[in-house]
Amino acid sequence: MWGENYSKEELLALERKYTVQSWDASRLKDPILVEREEGVFFWNRRGRRYLDFSAQYGSCNVGFRNKEMVEALQRPLKFGSVSAMFVHTLRIQLAELLAKIAPGNLGKSHFECTGSDAVEAALKFARKYTKKWKIMSLWEGYSGEGTLGALSAHGLPDSRFDFEPLLPGFVHVSPPYCYRCDFGLKYPDCGLACLDVLEKTITREGHMAGMILEPVPAGGGVIIFPDEYLPKLREICDRHHVLLILDEIVTGFGRTGKMFCCEHSDVVPDMLVIGKGFTSGYGAAAAVVVPEHFTIYDCTKPQETRQCHSMSGSPLACIAAITNINIILRDKLVENASEMGKYLLEGLRDLQEKSDIIGDVRGKGLLVGIELVKDKKSKEPDKDKEREIIEKCIQRGLIVEGRCGGPQSVIVLHPSLIVNKEHIDTALDILSDVIK
Repeated sequence: MWGENYSKEELLALERKYTVQSWDASRLKDPILVEREEGVFFWNRRGRRYLDFSAQYGSCNVGFRNKEMVEALQRPLKFGSVSAMFVHTLRIQLAELLAKIAPGNLGKSHFECTGSDAVEAALKFARKYTKKWKIMSLWEGYSGEGTLGALSAHGLPDSRFDFEPLLPGFVHVSPPYCYRCDFGLKYPDCGLACLDVLEKTITREGHMAGMILEPVPAGGGVIIFPDEYLPKLREICDRHHVLLILDEIVTGFGRTGKMFCCEHSDVVPDMLVIGKGFTSGYGAAAAVVVPEHFTIYDCTKPQETRQCHSMSGSPLACIAAITNINIILRDKLVENASEMGKYLLEGLRDLQEKSDIIGDVRGKGLLVGIELVKDKKSKEPDKDKEREIIEKCIQRGLIVEGRCGGPQSVIVLHPSLIVNKEHIDTALDILSDVIK
């Protein structure tokens, strides 16, 4: 295998020389060179084992090197590269499978390659379908960094600065971040003032085509909405003829204890954006799922503008997605995420009671955030402590993530859905030791 005769230092130097990476491994004190993976673990070149509670940015729902996934992708193909201009049976099979598991009347899929691509497509579809041009999203939301459109909807300022000015027509409003309310109010006495402001903003702005948000903003620190937030937002969107676009790139495919997070609220969006757990990272695939009656394109018109990629819905990506979804359904990984998520939250809340620096613990299924503060009364964030805890966890063999920028300090946990109580107990023991 290429690279076996190089030292770790030589390989890291070659990566820096020949690749352009925004996620630079050298930001870690001791960058990890992954040698192999299995289940919820991976190993470095020295044989050191790591328990991964990041699931590689929340992608690998069925676990690493799943035997069934690997075998499916190694089978001989009758066709390997089929563009969107042609039809192949695997794409039809995947679209039919998505129609069966998607909530409500969502039954038609447009395939893309990455989450950012799918967000970009949803934004374009909203403009094309409504003939309006503005898009609303939430501050603290993560809409992707891979395209200028997705980044314009993105609500984490640190990711936006170097690329400004961004696209016109994007409007941001405050999220229901009840631990740090932008209005200084307390839930439930606030009456969800953030939704009142949101609705007034739609009215004042006008021309609003769509509202895009994650049902649980993950990159923004795992913000858990009040139960009535999404149903009331659905009513507001209907009242003002604004399309509701739910970005379930992180929360989809069992992550929160339902196949799709919106099912917790019995809310059906106008567009569902999926990625990450769609293939568990075994293939480059994402999609926008829309209602069966939703007509975006009339392909008989030669002047019709298109949204497509050469490799979207490729045969290999479809095989990965079909196999992945069938594993999630058969092995009841959605139910496991619900059960293990409750167990993890219970353990973390016990830890919170003993700690002076854990201000809040929140989560849904296996998507959990630990908000760190300098003291619980002031709630002052502690970014240095967040980085210190991440490094100490890695030194102890546990991989966790931090919030994606901004002043708040949150440890984010989203392990593979195959995780069990033994894995969680190990993670809790390490977290107990490093969070002082």
